[in-house]
Amino acid sequence: MRRRGGLATNTYASPIYSADVELVVIAEDLGLVLDDLRAVGFRMEELPVSVNAQRSADHGAGADHNLVVQFMRPKLHQPFVERSTLRPIFGLEVPVASLADVVQGLLWTYGDSTRRESRRAKDQLDLLRLAEVRPAEVEPLLPPDLRAEAIANRTSRLQQPSDGWDD
Repeated sequence: MRRRGGLATNTYASPIYSADVELVVIAEDLGLVLDDLRAVGFRMEELPVSVNAQRSADHGAGADHNLVVQFMRPKLHQPFVERSTLRPIFGLEVPVASLADVVQGLLWTYGDSTRRESRRAKDQLDLLRLAEVRPAEVEPLLPPDLRAEAIANRTSRLQQPSDGWDD
């Protein structure tokens, strides 16, 4: 399994809370993983581009009902598996999509006009967060409108004294 999206972004930029994790599982193994999760009380929601797994509400008082695990279906994500590297998440070294793949995944979802506007705005925020900390690597990958916004943000930060909020 390889992580991409909010948690993966958090391994490259200052973390912000995310109640979901997107995983890419080797395609042939996805059915087995979903079966194992069902066996321990997860319910599944089948969507066009993912299968969302969430712990059933009746599966014990300690279950975290807010966490949603999204297993990405598109074959486009399969190459992310080979290019992943180990990165720290919650104190564990886990395989995470490369920075370029995290950006690409975010660009795919940001560019999907059928998604809720709030989700697209979060993808935009994640792209801009990555551009703040890794401008040389991320800015060239962005579409012109986001690249201009990232450059404007960086230029503005360099011209203003820090207020201490984002240090």
